[in-house]
This record gives sequence, structure tokens and C-alpha cells, in this order.
Amino acid sequence: MSETLKEILVRDFGISSEKIVLVPNGVDIDFINPKLHVPKRIFLGFTIGFIGSLYAWAGLDLLLETIFELRAEGLDISLVVVGDGAMKSAWEKQSQELGISPYVAFIGRVSWQEIPQYIAGFDVGYSGQVQLQMGKMYLSPMKLYEYMAMAKPVIASAFEDAKRLICDRKTGFLFKPGDKNDLKRTLLEAYQKREALPEMGQLACIEIVNHHSWAARVQNLVEGAEQILKKQRSPTQ
Repeated sequence: MSETLKEILVRDFGISSEKIVLVPNGVDIDFINPKLHVPKRIFLGFTIGFIGSLYAWAGLDLLLETIFELRAEGLDISLVVVGDGAMKSAWEKQSQELGISPYVAFIGRVSWQEIPQYIAGFDVGYSGQVQLQMGKMYLSPMKLYEYMAMAKPVIASAFEDAKRLICDRKTGFLFKPGDKNDLKRTLLEAYQKREALPEMGQLACIEIVNHHSWAARVQNLVEGAEQILKKQRSPTQ
């Protein structure tokens, strides 16, 4: 859950904020662990990776356009897309029309057991959500946590959950949502700093292990529930 979703529940459903425990996504670090998975590398050069459902709000059209422009400037950048959805055919067609299809691999849907292997083959993960039509972005993308748990820095839209999780330029790179120019600047910076990416990825992994495992989430949930029950039992309530 994100803070924005909590606000929606309070505003639209009349639920007291004191009865809601905010629990962001977490990671099964016993499985999503870079020490346990052999990388499945698709391209030799600098590789951006995306894991997830292929819907318009994922923002891959902006990424494809940005890769086209940067490749035209001589940068060896490729993209691996793991997942399926309504936009898969359209984005495959877009990559063909841009002339970058040899450098973009649409893998399709894979089993959950294979996901860490593909992430291990990325240089950076991409989480470029654009603004939802229904209002504020309230999602808490699982991919952010999984990329970082696999010791990969993230290029991410600067929505609430990403800003809370990512230390900009230390464990990942934030850009203005839906802004292709800012995405291009950010991706260029990541490319130029590619030798430092493994170290950034290690810092990202440490952040997840220390603060965002499911064990940590359960502890937060228990403590939050205990606080709610304590207030309800208080004679002043």
C-alpha cells in the first residue's frame, strides 16, 4: 500500500486513518537473492530490463523512443522486456518502426521461478509508470523491490513509492514521470556511470535486505495492529 492509496480509502470510503496500517510491498529475500541465480543475459551491451504487465501506464513507449534517440547518438543500449499484456503487439510494432527491434527482446510471460535470472541479466531495471487517468498514482510497484533485491539499480518515475524507496543517484535514478527529455537525460547518465552500477546495485540490495523483506513487513504490520488495538482499549477513547 502507498500513502496515496491510504488517502483514497480515508477520503472515498470514510475509513478512519487511525485504523489503517500502511504496509508497502516487500521481497522474499530468501528467493529473490542475487547469490542464488545465474544471470540470463540476452544482449552483450548495456541492457535495460523491464519485468511486468504490458499496459499503457507502464510507459514503455517513452523508453523505446528514448533508446532510439540514444542509439542514433552512438550509444550501445538494448532493452529486455519480460511480461505480457495489451500493449505487447503495439510496442513490438513501435520498436520495428523505429528500427531498433534487433536491440529489443520481448520475452513474453515466463514462470515466476525464472524472473530472478532475467533480472540478474540486466544492468538496470526500468519502472517508468506514467500518470493514471483516474488521478494520483497510488500503486506500489513490486518490480522496484525485486530489481533492487537482485542488486540492480533502478531507473524509475519519481512517484511516491519510488521516491520513498530509491536514494537518487545512489541506489537508482529518478526522472519526471512521462517526461521523455528527463528520461533521456537520466538514461544517458546511467549509461555514462555504467561502471559504477554494480556498486549502486549492492547498495540497493542492502537497502532491501535491511528494511524491505517480508519479515520486516510482517513486523511493521504486527506493531501497527498492536497500536490500533491499544488505542481502542484506552479508556480515553
